[in-house]
Amino acid sequence: MLTEKDIEVLEYMDYQVMNNGMDGWLGNRAYDKMFEFLKLLHKRNSELDQKVAAIFIKATVSGLGYYQHQSFTFIPEIKELYNEYEEVIEECHNQYKEVAKDFMNSYGLEDYHTKFMTRFDIK
Repeated sequence: MLTEKDIEVLEYMDYQVMNNGMDGWLGNRAYDKMFEFLKLLHKRNSELDQKVAAIFIKATVSGLGYYQHQSFTFIPEIKELYNEYEEVIEECHNQYKEVAKDFMNSYGLEDYHTKFMTRFDIK
């Protein structure tokens, strides 16, 4: 049984990624709720939960490197690392987009993309 706080965390994380992209999720400091989110996913621990957890963990680790190195991209080796982090973050965003609907539905919730499309009657 999901509590109101559980629902809030799930919807918040989904909204941040689907509305702002994984880089926006990182930039908006939504990772502050990461431990709550992972704890919630670990409770049920389905295959889908594990997949989503892996996506968010990978994005967080890459995000740390991305933000740590962004001021030093004038160094070619650092620029290469920075670009790799950027690619991984984009890859994580695309991976989450692929599973978002099934993931949110598995908790009896609607994903942000579906809500948005329905709200504005976009086909």
